[in-house]
Amino acid sequence: MQSPAYAHWVKLSNLQQMANTIIYVQEHGFDTQSDLKNTLLAAKQELKEMQTQFAQHRSNLRTLNDQIRYTGQYYANKEVYSQFSNAKYKGKYRKEHAKEIQKYEEARDWLRSFYQDGKMTSLKTLTLQKEKLQQQIASEEEAISSLKEKLKDLDTADQNVDAILQMQIPEPVKSKTKDLER
Repeated sequence: MQSPAYAHWVKLSNLQQMANTIIYVQEHGFDTQSDLKNTLLAAKQELKEMQTQFAQHRSNLRTLNDQIRYTGQYYANKEVYSQFSNAKYKGKYRKEHAKEIQKYEEARDWLRSFYQDGKMTSLKTLTLQKEKLQQQIASEEEAISSLKEKLKDLDTADQNVDAILQMQIPEPVKSKTKDLER
């Protein structure tokens, strides 16, 4: 059960939402309901494409981070491995430097599988690529956030327009004077 005051407040709120929807539709130049729906569908498709591209760039960043990590690990332990290769007592040297040798071999194997042509990219180049990709990802995050807001507004407007157009217009109230005349 609702109080009459609450029912009145709901009616006013609904009227205000309708007015805001009409203002939104006019400000954005939607001439027909189908224009609004087409714009909504286009925005949904654009968001989907942006999110796919964003996910691909995040995946590229993870790969780039692996490249940087293994390249750095390779160069950091290269000298120890070189000394191991030239050591007279390899078993003893491996025991003393097992961790460094293991890291070098792990990095070497990963880099061989990644750079199948044998040409590694320098750490400086990888770092520059990472910075550029991070900037691109940040701008994509902002664009996606902005598009989500736009989509939310369009969806709300679409739902409100549907509700407004589906409202039944009440029949005119018959004059009491006609009833009295009978």
